[in-house]
Amino acid sequence: MRRLAGATAARGGEAPSDEQIAVLAVSLCDPNQDEVVEQLCALGRSDQPFAPIVRDYLAPLARRLGEGWEEDEFSFVEVGIAMSRLHLVLRRLERHRTPQRIRHDQTLFFATVPGETHMLGSEMAAGLFREAGWDVELHLGLEQAALDEALIATPAMVVGLSASGLHSIEALRHSVATVRLVRPDMVVVVGGAIVDAAPEAVEDMAPDATFADAMDALTDIRRLTMVV
Repeated sequence: MRRLAGATAARGGEAPSDEQIAVLAVSLCDPNQDEVVEQLCALGRSDQPFAPIVRDYLAPLARRLGEGWEEDEFSFVEVGIAMSRLHLVLRRLERHRTPQRIRHDQTLFFATVPGETHMLGSEMAAGLFREAGWDVELHLGLEQAALDEALIATPAMVVGLSASGLHSIEALRHSVATVRLVRPDMVVVVGGAIVDAAPEAVEDMAPDATFADAMDALTDIRRLTMVV
């Protein structure tokens, strides 16, 4: 099997370069390069913590695929193939990861906004926080009524709403307003690419915090749970 550039960098403790990430992104888009999935999954079988794999591989690859789509480097079909493979890698990594003892007394509620089709970021965030000892409720692809019911029922005091771009701006606006209505006691966090894509619009929604990157959120989420 031909070893793809960058797929073993984490074993040596070094993050792959931008060039190596670009090579891996192209391989993920190639329907004939099935071995890239196995090589990325192998990172999780080397006692590698989940967070560095997300930080050094999965998140940069997702960003590179998004950039390639916007710049017409990758077709819709190619990006679809690549994202499906990243989802597969993430599920396999989660399956092989040792369950962590819950070390925090707060539950976190993560959800994509209704109509959002990009789930990878929320799934990566949930995995990161679970590894860090948080109890995480993850809700993907819910319609607004179902999301409202889940919010009312959850013991969580912090809700993280994820949106990937401008196409989800109205759904995000409605979701933030709904949380304020049905759970005014909750801390509202907005995450995802929309934070950088539409910063003023997100600011107008008045969330309690915003995080474009789940790795950044890890450092501040404890502070947010202390205010509720």
